[in-house]
Amino acid sequence: MWRLVKLLKTKDLQKFWGLGLEPQVRGVTLGRPDRETRHMHAARSARVEAFRATVLPEVKRLIGEGMSRRKVAAELNRRDLTTYAGRPWRVQHVSSLLAAEGGATT
Repeated sequence: MWRLVKLLKTKDLQKFWGLGLEPQVRGVTLGRPDRETRHMHAARSARVEAFRATVLPEVKRLIGEGMSRRKVAAELNRRDLTTYAGRPWRVQHVSSLLAAEGGATT
């Protein structure tokens, strides 16, 4: 039995049976066949910008009230608001949001 396992691990036998070969080697096209993804990136960017436009004023207001970024994240989580990715807020998310807007103060 161990000889069979050892034989299955050899490159020649793997090639013969088509085992362990990468999809590209087998001739499988990965991704979009037309390789056109610019419209997908543009659509996602538009959705991200819309999300930022709705959340950023509230984040700036909370920071204007004297809250730290950590407290802002805690407040957004307390209100059951999530990031664009649907995750709970963390300090890094608040910082990234402000940095993307160019308002990385405090």
